[in-house]
Amino acid sequence: MDSANVQELLFARFGGNTARWYFAPDSNALRLASIDGDVTVAVKLDAHQADVIRTIDHTKTRVVLPMAIDGVEFNLLLEGRKENASQWSGRAAADPAHLLEDMHDSGAFAGTLKNCGEVA
Repeated sequence: MDSANVQELLFARFGGNTARWYFAPDSNALRLASIDGDVTVAVKLDAHQADVIRTIDHTKTRVVLPMAIDGVEFNLLLEGRKENASQWSGRAAADPAHLLEDMHDSGAFAGTLKNCGEVA
């Protein structure tokens, strides 16, 4: 799917170009929420994807995850870190530029990039 359609999907689901993401150690479900925090989507990750998220420590990390929402396959970029022993969280977007805009970042990323594959 082209990036414009993916952005439309994310905007329709989350009210913007980015979403908050949450992950707990007792599940392989990635929870995605709108900016105001309402969980709107839970995506089941495969074991490899879940394990990659579990390796994230307290350093800001980016992970590329191929996934599908509403039957639409695309690559979602997660940016976040381990918050405590029982939760990882951060921001998610299909386009890295939206993470920079949304977080008022200077464009520099001083963290780790982990890739779980990509949608062709």
